[in-house]
Amino acid sequence: EKVCGTIYPKDGKIIWLNLRQEPDVYVNGDPICARPPNKIGEYAELGNVTRDSAKADEVEFLRVCKKRAEDNGGKLKVVDINKKESELEVKDITSLSAVIEGL
Repeated sequence: EKVCGTIYPKDGKIIWLNLRQEPDVYVNGDPICARPPNKIGEYAELGNVTRDSAKADEVEFLRVCKKRAEDNGGKLKVVDINKKESELEVKDITSLSAVIEGL
C-alpha cells in the first residue's frame, strides 16, 4: 500500500531514503535518472559512490538536461525502463534534492 494510504500513521514524519547511485532529476514531475546505456532497466552497480559524488553528479545532470532541452526546442530525449526512446516537452525540471528539500 502507498505510504499515504490507510495503514501508515498520519501524525508522524516519514523518512525518505534515496538509495539510487545515479543522479535523478524530475521533468514535469516524473523522475528521470542518468544511467549507463547498458544498464537501463537492469541493476546498476556503479562503484564507489559517495554522498558528495552523488550530489555533484546530480548538479551536473540537471545542468546537462536543461542545456539539452534548451538546445532542442524545449524537448528532452529519454529512454524508459523498457529501452523505448521518447521525447518529453520540458515544462519544469528540478533536482531530486530540491524535491526532497521542498517536503
